Amino acid sequence: MKLNPNKFDKITSNLDEFNKFLEEFKREILLSIPEVVVKHIEDFHKYQKLVQDFYQKNPELRNHRYVVANLANEIAGKNPDLDPEEVFELVAIKAVKQLKELNNERPQVAGFGRREVKAS
Repeated sequence: MKLNPNKFDKITSNLDEFNKFLEEFKREILLSIPEVVVKHIEDFHKYQKLVQDFYQKNPELRNHRYVVANLANEIAGKNPDLDPEEVFELVAIKAVKQLKELNNERPQVAGFGRREVKAS
């Protein structure tokens, strides 16, 4: 709905015209809601499928969803032009790298790592 100067003057100078305009505006908004909802549902299913595919390709990351989520937000925020598929490709690479680094930096505890402490 576009307003030209004449229509604007007519609406703002007459209460009945203004109320008609508001009713028409509300009607257009209400009619657009189903379209918005359908789009949102389609997007939700698309991203849900993308996540399922991601974990099928990267099952070792299933138990590290917090790492995946944080990296996805970070990468998408820094690269808004990337497609979601590209974001998840980078997430997989970075997540595996970060988790390997974390595992290598953990101190080795007796009974759980490479070193064992013998009781005397």
